[in-house]
Amino acid sequence: DSAPGSIANKGGYTFEGDVRGIAGVPQLDVIGPTVVVNSVPLDPDSQAIIKQIPLKGHPQATLVTGDLSRVFVATDNGIDLIDGFTMTYFGHIDVGGDNNVTALAISQDGNTLYAAVTGGVMAIDINVNHYVGQFDNNKSLAYKQTFIDLSAQLPNPTGLIDTLAVNADGTLLFAGSDRK
Repeated sequence: DSAPGSIANKGGYTFEGDVRGIAGVPQLDVIGPTVVVNSVPLDPDSQAIIKQIPLKGHPQATLVTGDLSRVFVATDNGIDLIDGFTMTYFGHIDVGGDNNVTALAISQDGNTLYAAVTGGVMAIDINVNHYVGQFDNNKSLAYKQTFIDLSAQLPNPTGLIDTLAVNADGTLLFAGSDRK
């Protein structure tokens, strides 16, 4: 076990999906200040891509945890997980079905990741103390997942969800779709 950690995002880093990537490989661009001294940007308005992280699918949404330790990237091939401290690829979460994830949300306590998948929402227990598998970088991360079927409630025949949100006290999950 390791001690919990967090970082102060004084540098103003952001994460942006890039479907074209390098040589056609989808990637996550880490964008930050171009000149930093003692962890403080000299010119916060001067931003550039400072790192590019290859992904396993085309990025559709990103979500950064409250403590900035993890970045989840929804792709057309599941969810890619980036270590927010080292800004390196950590692993992949397979969500089953067509593996197309279109939106992400996280619970207030940071223990449940909600992923919009075709026909519903996958609730994924991301509490590191509940991790059920042995870490293997060559295999999908083994987080416990529960499917919430919304296919009968969606206003479109494709079953696609465009956005997810959790209310402030964490008692409601909202799913939205503008597709007809």
